[in-house]
Amino acid sequence: MALPQPNHSHTSSSLRGIDSTHLLAIMGGMNTPTPESLLADFRKNPRYLRRIAYGDLISRWPWEWFVTLTFAEDLNPDAAMKKVRVWLSRLAASLYGRRWYKNGALYWICAEEYQKQGRIHFHLVIAGVRNTRRLTWMDKWQFLDRKTGFARIEAVESNSGSSHYLAKYLGKDGEIYFSHNLKDISSDLVAQSQDQG
Repeated sequence: MALPQPNHSHTSSSLRGIDSTHLLAIMGGMNTPTPESLLADFRKNPRYLRRIAYGDLISRWPWEWFVTLTFAEDLNPDAAMKKVRVWLSRLAASLYGRRWYKNGALYWICAEEYQKQGRIHFHLVIAGVRNTRRLTWMDKWQFLDRKTGFARIEAVESNSGSSHYLAKYLGKDGEIYFSHNLKDISSDLVAQSQDQG
């Protein structure tokens, strides 16, 4: 599967702003079947169809790791995401050298979630990790600083399953972030849906 064209902006994309009408149009634009029963379910529960659309979108890339990153302390979302980016940058640098940002093929999608106690944690799918030892990077997260908690890194056995699992966190009002080398698909999706309407 070809890597999407890079977008060299330094900001992550967020898809939370796309409403149900846009996603319904997008699904039709992607030649995804939308049987009457699915449309009836959507009318009853638009979050369900939105989650399916996000899962289908995320599953377009061949993911290698499914990652959960937690925190030992409460952090605001920006500070927490900054720590995730530091960890990802170190992972990329270990694989692709100091110029990983221009030459690296590590790409990821990250979704935030809040635990019942209100503490933030993140779920990611990552590709381009080669034969990297997962336990090493679990330890590197835990010892990044005193605010990080534990990490769980699992090899992706089902690309579709991992992608749809990640997408379920979007229904919980979380943000989703894309690595710099994934095309800014959120603006493309909105454009596609407007072309359909």
